[in-house]
Order: sequence, then structure tokens, then C-alpha cells
Amino acid sequence: MGMAHRRAGGAATLAAIALAVVAGVPRAWAAPQSLAIAGAQYSRSGSYVYLGAIRPIGGGELGHGFFILPFLGWSRYTFRQDGTEFSGNQPAASLAIGRAWSVHGFSLSLSLAGGYSNTTLSPHAPPNSFRGGQWFAEPELWARASLPGGASVTVNGGYLTGLRSYWATAYGQIPITRFVAVGPEVDFGGGTNYRNHTIALRIADQLTPRLALTLSAGATTNVPGSYHPYVSFSLSLPFR
Repeated sequence: MGMAHRRAGGAATLAAIALAVVAGVPRAWAAPQSLAIAGAQYSRSGSYVYLGAIRPIGGGELGHGFFILPFLGWSRYTFRQDGTEFSGNQPAASLAIGRAWSVHGFSLSLSLAGGYSNTTLSPHAPPNSFRGGQWFAEPELWARASLPGGASVTVNGGYLTGLRSYWATAYGQIPITRFVAVGPEVDFGGGTNYRNHTIALRIADQLTPRLALTLSAGATTNVPGSYHPYVSFSLSLPFR
């Protein structure tokens, strides 16, 4: 199935984005403010758009303490099975709760999302495919280690119980200016009847003191198919 399908439930993914950009948010905004997130992914095999927010709770702040994550997403994807090409649509809504820590150059987030998605397939649903409504839970882990010179390495992964699928991401970031960092990104995803791999160049830019932009461009494949172009972006903005 398509690359967008791997994060169809992923409300908890917002925690990773929020933690990744919070270092660029001024302290006046960082606590106890919330963070709005929006973004999209696109390739020939699928597309994905999402909108959500991370909200500290229990006296926490962005990157520290407990948080909740309301989330909406919509994925479209194509795949081939037994010589027939299929297309799918999957809207999803979920709510996650998690805990974030940050100490001595190392940051960690653990979260659990629960939600509902609805999958439609055309021209029909092939055998062993998911279709219709699905309740799901999504545990997720995110971790980042700071390196000398302002560089960092980040790993992020999760599992969707209702769809029995997984995804994992690893990327590095090296600052090239005060506000811009670049580095390689590798993604893996899979489920009961698909696997996909993505390689990309990731660019993070603190556009303004409050608005952050992340761009990724590279190639993706639905194994065992060939690689084809892939692009994604995300925007984050703190709000009161």
C-alpha cells in the first residue's frame, strides 16, 4: 500500500514534530503554550494531509511533562495486487496522551494514541485488505540526541494496532546557519500486505521566531517496486 498509509492514524507523530521544533521557540512562547501542526506528504503512490495540536497538561510545557494531542488526518494511496491496481482513501481522527523528558542533551517522548479510521477501496476490496471502520491504538517512541556543533540525531517509530502496521524514521540534522539545519532521512513502514522505504534530504528552517518549517525531498518505494519522487512538509506555530 502507499507511503501515506503508514501514518494514517499517527496523532502521536505530532509529539515528535513538536519536540523537534520546540528548541527554536522562544521561552516566552514555550511554556505553557500549545503548538499547532499542519503538513502533507506526496508521492506517486499516495498522499497524506494532517492537522493537529500538542497541548501541555498537568503543569507541563512543550518538550517537558505530560501532553495531549488531538489530530485529524486523511490519506490516499494506490497499490497493485495480483495484477490489479487499487486505490484507497482513509480519513482518521485520534487523541493521544504522552510524556516528554529532556535532560543533558537527550530528549525522549512516549505517547499512546487512540482513534478511529475508515478505509474505502476501489474498484473493490482485495483479499486480506483492511476496509471499513477500524478502531486503533498507536504507541509511539521519539528520541533525540544532541551532538557537538549543534548537530543532532533523531529516531521515531510507532505501531498501529487496528491496521497491524508499523513505521520508523531516523534522521540527522546539521546546522548550516543560525536558523537552518539539513541532513539525511530514512523511513521504513510495513503491514500485513505491504512494505515501503523512503530516503530523503530533510531541511528544517525557523522562518520566524514562532513559525517553523520542515521540508523533506527524496524517493520512496513500495517494495518490491522501483523508487519514485517523494516530498513532504510540516509547519508548526505556538498559540495561546
